[in-house]
Amino acid sequence: MSDVLPLQPGDPGRLGDHVLEGRLGEGRRGVVFRGVADGPPVAVKLLHTRLGGDPGARAEFLRETLAARGVTGSRIARPLAADVAGDWPYVVSELVAGPSLQQMIVSAGRGDRATVERLAVGIALGLAALHKAGIAHLDLKPSNILITAEGPVLTDIGIARALAAGGVPADPGVPSFQAPEQLTGAGVGPGTDLWSWAAVIATAASGKPPFGDDRADTVATRITSSEPELHKLPDSVRDLVIMGLSKDPFRRPTADTVLQTLLRRGLELPPAQLAEAEALLAAPVPADPWSSVPPPQPSTDVRTETGSFAAIPAIPPPTDPSVDPFAGPYLPPAPERAEWPEPVPAALPVPVATAAPAAPAAPQAATALWERPPAPPPASSSSVPAPARAAVALFENGPSKKVGALALVSVVGIVVLTLALAGRGGSDDKPEAQHGSAEPAAPSEAFEGTWEGMATNQSGARFSIRVTFNGEGRATTKIGVGGCVGKLTKTGGEGKAMTMAFKRTEGQCTPGTVTMTDKGDGSLQYLWVKPGTDRRYEALLKRP
Repeated sequence: MSDVLPLQPGDPGRLGDHVLEGRLGEGRRGVVFRGVADGPPVAVKLLHTRLGGDPGARAEFLRETLAARGVTGSRIARPLAADVAGDWPYVVSELVAGPSLQQMIVSAGRGDRATVERLAVGIALGLAALHKAGIAHLDLKPSNILITAEGPVLTDIGIARALAAGGVPADPGVPSFQAPEQLTGAGVGPGTDLWSWAAVIATAASGKPPFGDDRADTVATRITSSEPELHKLPDSVRDLVIMGLSKDPFRRPTADTVLQTLLRRGLELPPAQLAEAEALLAAPVPADPWSSVPPPQPSTDVRTETGSFAAIPAIPPPTDPSVDPFAGPYLPPAPERAEWPEPVPAALPVPVATAAPAAPAAPQAATALWERPPAPPPASSSSVPAPARAAVALFENGPSKKVGALALVSVVGIVVLTLALAGRGGSDDKPEAQHGSAEPAAPSEAFEGTWEGMATNQSGARFSIRVTFNGEGRATTKIGVGGCVGKLTKTGGEGKAMTMAFKRTEGQCTPGTVTMTDKGDGSLQYLWVKPGTDRRYEALLKRP
């Protein structure tokens, strides 16, 4: 927002005390002008929406717009003044020189690792400053984030809330960066901003919104009922983005937690940004900035009479400050997907000659988006018993079909007789196991049905887990983080203990090794580890 364009016919030459020198840009909500008065130049945004003649609605609009006027910090463009010219509201804010994040994504594509990390810290820094003052942005998106040499700056602070307070309907645009609770009409608050933060960071990393940007109703349905498509997210921010995009605002991290976690990971940040983040985290926090005035009556909306919000429980910080609370083993490595998945074709061509029925088209295509399915083992004659191979060879290559047929019958008869004698064993004594091994124990009956519990990882983070055994040596696991669903396949163990390989089938989760142990008291011990790392989580499961 640095290039000044000439005023167009119909543009005002003055709004309040500010003379308008030219246009800085225009969006869905209004036109931004460069204005001058007694002090430095400012940004003057004339909104497209008209307010009614109700004095109360106008007063609400002005109060909500100027709520962030006293907030300090370099990551926000503070509102300085607001008024209504006729029925047209306008907002005066600090002037920020630089393009929007939306313009950067359109012109340059996705950001690299360092860019995404600095955006994550800078935007969280602005949100933390607002949230400590009891203010939520509620309209965070790439077009409302300006990029400067010092980092990102949040703009349009309070305008969404101010328009709602003034009786103006919500913006009907594509809701790619609106949280589920904004679409369903549930209570909004600081957790809403963290959802938008996660969606913005995912977009900066991939160049595409995590729930798409096509039809508004389609995007809204994905946001409320589907998992995000996360492309090329750096591992340093991936877990926080996954948690930020939780459908439940109570499961999202706070802006302070995001800052603490990212700073603890030692990212390469500009010194000024690092110093500001450390100072903000060290600053005293009001007792409860989100409920300074109690609501007049119980309500499902956590907003209070003053426009602040009831406190949303934060994830408790770890006892050891060096421990990363989000270094959970359930978090996946960043998948390398170059483009948004193409629509799955109606049917896939089936090979003419195949030994097994072809898999359904849609699941096969969906699997290919993440990983190549394992190839079936090559057909080999080694899987055929030696006598039968000899019979087949003789039948196919013998001097005549009659001789071959007789040879085949003879050999098969010998094989049948040999197996029968081996089954009888020649005596009543039980034969010894080959190589001196003991008889395998019978599988435990615990490895049947469905089991549920709460898992805890090495950092103390807790999440739900549900295991359903669906056959001998096979099970399905559903984890309450990132929409993770995986399959378990037995790899070893007998009796009351079983070792299984965990592999992702959908959602955000990490492959690993699982050990199941029947405790003998109606419970099942579940232990997941990532080989070669210290990542682990365990749970005590019981039948529902």
